[in-house]
Amino acid sequence: MKLITRTFLACLFLIQNATATEWQSSLWLGRGDVWRARFPVTLTNPSDSALEGSPVSLTVGNEPGQAPLAGARAEAVRVTDNKGTQLLFGLWMPDQNTAFTTGSIPKGATLVVPGVCAPKSSTTLYVYFDNQSAWGLADFLKKRASTDINGNFEKGTGNKPSGWQTTQTGSGHRLSWSTEKPFSGTRCLKAETDPDTEKSWFGFTRSDFAIVPGAHCTIRVRVRGENVKGSAGWYVHVGDEKNSQMINQTSKAAEGTFDWKELTITFTVPEGATRMQTGSVLYGTGTAWYDDFSFETDKEPPRASAKAGAVERLTLHESGNNAAWPADCHKPGWISRLFCDRKTGSEWAYRLPVRVTNLRNEPVGNVLASIDLNSAARGIVSPRYLLTFNSQPVETCRLGDRLLFSCTPPASTRLTYYLYVADTGIKSAPSKPAASTLGSDIPSDQILADNAGTTDAKAFARLLNSPVNLVKNPDFETGEKMPDAWTCSKADSIATFSFGTPGGFGKRYARLVVPATAKESWRGWYQSVPVKSGHSYLFGAWLAGEALSGPINLHVHMRDTKGEVVPGGFLSAGPAISGDSPWTPMFNTVITPPGTTQFQMHLTMNDHGTLKHDGVFLAECLEAPSGDPETPAMPAKEMAIWPVDPVIKVFHETLPVRHEKPFAISLARNEEEALQFALRSGNDIPNLKVEVDAPKNKNGQALTDFTIGWVGYVPIDHRTSYYNLKTPTWELKYPTGSGSSDGWSGWWPDPIKPTATGSLIANQTQAIWLSFKTGANTPAGIYKGKIRLTSERRTLKAVSFTVKVWNFALPKVPSCAAIYDLRIGERWLADGKSREEQHDRLMRFMAGKKVCPDKIKADLNFKRDAQGKITCDFSEYDKAASLYFDELKFPVSYMPHNFYLFGWEHPPKDILKEKPYEGEYPYKEIDRSKLRREYKDAYQSCLRLYWEHVKAKGWADRLVLYISDEPFLTKKHIIDQMKALCDMIHEVDPKIRIYCSTWRHCPDWNGYLDIWGIGHYGCFPVTEMEARRKAGEHIWFTTDGQMCTDTPFCAVERLLPHYCFKYDADTYEFWGVSWLTYDPWQFGWHSYIHQSSTPGEYYYVRYPNGDGYLIYPGHPAGFDGPVTTVRLEATRDGVEDFDYLLLLKSMADKTGDKEAIRLLSEFSSLLEIPNAGGRYSSKILPDPMRLATLRLQAGETLNRLHHK
Repeated sequence: MKLITRTFLACLFLIQNATATEWQSSLWLGRGDVWRARFPVTLTNPSDSALEGSPVSLTVGNEPGQAPLAGARAEAVRVTDNKGTQLLFGLWMPDQNTAFTTGSIPKGATLVVPGVCAPKSSTTLYVYFDNQSAWGLADFLKKRASTDINGNFEKGTGNKPSGWQTTQTGSGHRLSWSTEKPFSGTRCLKAETDPDTEKSWFGFTRSDFAIVPGAHCTIRVRVRGENVKGSAGWYVHVGDEKNSQMINQTSKAAEGTFDWKELTITFTVPEGATRMQTGSVLYGTGTAWYDDFSFETDKEPPRASAKAGAVERLTLHESGNNAAWPADCHKPGWISRLFCDRKTGSEWAYRLPVRVTNLRNEPVGNVLASIDLNSAARGIVSPRYLLTFNSQPVETCRLGDRLLFSCTPPASTRLTYYLYVADTGIKSAPSKPAASTLGSDIPSDQILADNAGTTDAKAFARLLNSPVNLVKNPDFETGEKMPDAWTCSKADSIATFSFGTPGGFGKRYARLVVPATAKESWRGWYQSVPVKSGHSYLFGAWLAGEALSGPINLHVHMRDTKGEVVPGGFLSAGPAISGDSPWTPMFNTVITPPGTTQFQMHLTMNDHGTLKHDGVFLAECLEAPSGDPETPAMPAKEMAIWPVDPVIKVFHETLPVRHEKPFAISLARNEEEALQFALRSGNDIPNLKVEVDAPKNKNGQALTDFTIGWVGYVPIDHRTSYYNLKTPTWELKYPTGSGSSDGWSGWWPDPIKPTATGSLIANQTQAIWLSFKTGANTPAGIYKGKIRLTSERRTLKAVSFTVKVWNFALPKVPSCAAIYDLRIGERWLADGKSREEQHDRLMRFMAGKKVCPDKIKADLNFKRDAQGKITCDFSEYDKAASLYFDELKFPVSYMPHNFYLFGWEHPPKDILKEKPYEGEYPYKEIDRSKLRREYKDAYQSCLRLYWEHVKAKGWADRLVLYISDEPFLTKKHIIDQMKALCDMIHEVDPKIRIYCSTWRHCPDWNGYLDIWGIGHYGCFPVTEMEARRKAGEHIWFTTDGQMCTDTPFCAVERLLPHYCFKYDADTYEFWGVSWLTYDPWQFGWHSYIHQSSTPGEYYYVRYPNGDGYLIYPGHPAGFDGPVTTVRLEATRDGVEDFDYLLLLKSMADKTGDKEAIRLLSEFSSLLEIPNAGGRYSSKILPDPMRLATLRLQAGETLNRLHHK
C-alpha cells in the first residue's frame, strides 16, 4: 500500500481529569507553562431563581473571604467552574470605573465572576494565578455587580463618570463630564455636535443592568438643550444575544433651546431578554445636557454571595530543562559555525523546548506525546528534526504534521525535551491539496487540505497493534465475513460491506461500496471505545476511495452514559478525500468534553462510491507543547544586518544568512518598491536610529521619496482558521481545533511603524522597511545610497545600497482592480477624527497603495410619497462619486448598499417597508421564486432611478451590483431566490452587472449572474471558469479568510493578481481592509462575534487572524493616521506585478521576444489550481526567491525591449 503523506491534526492539550479537585493546567494562553496557584470561590444563591451569568464580586485583599490576588499578575488570572470550563471574569480598580487587565493587581480591586448556580444552592469556582509565561486575555466579563448606577453622575475620574461609557465620538461629536448648570449636584453629562456635521448615534451608554423577564421597568432622566436640530433625548435597548433590540425605545425632549425636561420610558422586559443598554441621544446638531437618571424595576434579579477560600499551590519537579548548546555555538563568529546536522550537512536553525507535564501524584507509564510540527517548522519548507532529552536522541514517529514519541513522566514532574530544526534547503513546487471541504454552509469557511510533511508508516505500524491503541481489531485482520469488534450500519441491501485486499497494515481493509443510485444516508462501520472525560486523545485512520462523489472525512461521536452525544461531541479529522484517492492518513486530537464515557469511531459517509478504511487508531496522549525558538546567544559586540525579500516575513528567531547578499532593489517608473533588511545584535540597543542617505545617480540626482519603518510584531494566540462555538455568554471563548494554516502561536511581523527609531533587543531579529517611490519622470539609472545605524550619535554599522530605476513606466491607474471593503468601526475613531474624516483619509491612503475601496461612500435615501412616487437626492452621492472616480481614480465601485439584497441563507431584505414574499419572515414554506409585485415595483423603481442617473453621469460602466455574499448555493430555496432577484434586476436593464461571491459554481445560476466571485484554490473548477467566460460572463476572485497574519510569507497577497492574469480575471475582492474587533497592536486575533447565517440560528464565530484588515490605526501606538502592513505592501507589489505581466505580454506579442515568452511561462508555472490556499503560504509559494528572481528578470527584459 502506498501511504500518502497528507494529514491534518489538531493541537494537543495536556492530559488531565476535569474533575472539581484536579488541577487545570491547559488553561487558555498558558504558553506551555502551568499555573502554580489557585483558590476556590464558593458561590451561594439564596434565591428561588437560577443564576445564569449574573455578576458576583469579591474584593481583592488578605481578609478572610477576600480574593487573595494582591500583587499577582493580572495577565495570568483565569477562572473555571467545578468542571474545568473556563469563564469570563473582570478586574476593576478600587474606583470601580477602570477595568484592569495588565500589571500587578492592587489591594482593594474587585474581582467579578459570573454567577452560575441553581436556586437555593451553592457551587464552587476556581481562580488560578501565578503563571509567569501566560499571556493576558482579550475578553472579560463586561457586567459589574454594582447596584450603584451613578445616575446623578457625581462620581467619576478625569472626564468620565463612573460606570458610563462613550461611543462614536469624533472631532464633530464630543462628549464630556460637565459642571455646566446641572439639574442637581455638581455634575451632569454633555453632548455637542458641530453645525453641518453628519448625524450620528453617539453618546453616553451603560449596559451592566440586571433585568428579569416580565419585570415592569421605568427609566427617568432630565435633558436640556441649546440650538438642537434633530433629536435630543434618551434611548433604551432590551434583548438577548440573538436580538439586542427586542425593545428599541427613544424618548425625545425637544428641539431648539430648552431648560431641563424630564423624560420617562416604561417597558416590560420580554421573555428571554438578558441584557439592557441605555444612554443619551443627540441625533442632529447642537448641545444637550443630561442629569438625574434613574432605573426602577418591580422584579429584583437574584443575587449571589461569593467567598474565597485558601490558596493552594502546585509544586513541580523539573527535568531536562536548560540543556546546554554545543560548545561551537558560543565561539566568536558563531553565525558561520552553527553546529550541523551531519546527516544532511544542513545547519540546525534553532531549537524549541518541548515540555511534557504530569500533574498527577503518580507516574504515567509509556504514553504517547505529540509535538505540533507546524509550530516547529516556522516557514521552513523542507525541514528536518531531531528530538533530544538530556542531550540524547529520542526515537520518534513522524505522522504528517505531528511528531509522536513515547515517554514516562514521573509524578508531579515536567520534562523538557529539545527539538532541533534544520532547513534542508530542498525546493519543491507549489503543493496541491487533496480536497477542499466546507467548514460550514458558509462558502468561505473552507477547510483546506494540507499536503504537509511525511508519514513514517513503519513506525506507525508498530504503534497500531501496541497496547497504547485502544481500538480493537484496528487493521481488520480478525473476523470471517465481517471484522470482529466492528458494527456496520443497519441492513441496507443497496450498500455492500466487505473486506478488501491487500491491506496497508496486513492482509485486509474495511470496504464500503455505495452505488450512485442509492439515496443519501449515513453508512459505514462503528466501534465504541471506553474513554475518560477530560482526557486528551489522538485518533485517526487511513482512508482511500474510488469514484467518491463528495468530500469524505473521518468522524467521531463522543457520548455519555445514556448514549447521548455530549455538547461538543461531534468531531472530524481530515484532509478530506474525494474521487479516486490513494491511502490518506486523517488524524486529530481532542480533550473529551465533560460527561464523555464512550468514544465512537465512525468510518462512515453520506455519499456514493467505494470507501476504504485501515489502520484505525485511538490512544490517550500527552501534550508536548513547544515554547518559543531558542538560538545560541550572539556575542555582545557582534551585530548583523542582511537584506530579506519583502515577501518573506522576518521573525525574532530569523538568523543571518551565511552568504552576503547585496542591498539592492530595482523598480520601474510610477512604482513603489521595498528594501527590507534584518538586524540582530548580541546586546540591547535601546535607541537605535536608522539613517538613510538618499540614493543619487551619477548626475547627482537623488531619490528623495522614500520612507523608513520599523516592522512591528503582534501576538497570535493560535493557528488561524474559522472557529465556531455555541456556548453561554459568560464562558471564555477560544479555539479548540488545530487550525487551518501553516502558522503557529507566537509573535508575528505585520504593521510597519512609521518611525526611524526603535529598540533592538539582544538576540531578537528586527525587520526594517525602506520603501522607495518613483514618478513618471524619474530618470532611469543606478542610484547609490547608504544606510547607517546610529545610537547616541555613534555609528554602529553602515552599509551601501543601490536602487536601479528601469526606463519604462507602469500606468498611473493600475490595470488590476484590488477591491478591499472599507469599514470604519469604533477603534478608528479613537484619535478624535469623525467617521467621515477617517473614511476620506483611509480612501486616500488606499489610493496610494493602489488598492480600491468597495464602494462610493454615500448610501441613498429613497423616499416614497403618498401617491407612490419614489424620489432621491443624488447630490451627496455625486460629490462622493466625483472624488472616488475623478480625483482618486478608483476603477470600480459596488452600487450603494440599498441594492444589496441578502447573504448566506437569509431572505431578501425589505425595500421601502415592502416585504419580498407573502407570509411571515423567514418565509420557510414560501415559494422563493415568486416575489411580491409590490416588492419588485419598489426595488425596480429605486434601481431604475439610480441607474438612469449614473448613466447620465457616465459612471455606469464602472458600477457593479453586489447582490449577495456567500449564498447557500446548495439550498433549493436560495437557488430559486437568487434567480428571481436576478430577473428582477435585469428587467430594469440587462446591462446592469450583477456580482455574487459564490465561491463555488452553481449551475442553476448560469446566465443569471454576470460576475462570479470564486475561490482561487480549486473550489470552482478551471474548466467551469472557461465555460463561464465563453458564455459572456466574468470571473473575479473572492478571498475572504485567506490573507491571515500567521503564515510565513506574504504569498496570497502578492500572487492574487498573478491568478487574475493567468485565469483571465481583471479584479479580485477582499471583504475588509480595516475591520477590527480588538486593538490589533495588542491582539493579533479576532474576538468571537455573534452571527446568524440562517434565520433563527445563531452561533459565535471567530474569523482568521488578521482577516478583514491590512491597515492599522496609528493612534493606539502613538502614530498619526493609518499604518501600513507587510501584507498591504505585498498586495501593492502584486498589483504592480500585474502590469509587468501585461507589459511582458504586449512586448511578446509585438516582438516575439523569446525571453519575454519564457518569463510569461515561468510566471504562470508559479500558480496551480487547485492549491492549498492563502493560509498555507509555504505551500503555494514554497520558493519565494523564485518569484523575486522572475520579477527582476522581467524588469530587465522590459528595460531592454523599451530601450530598443
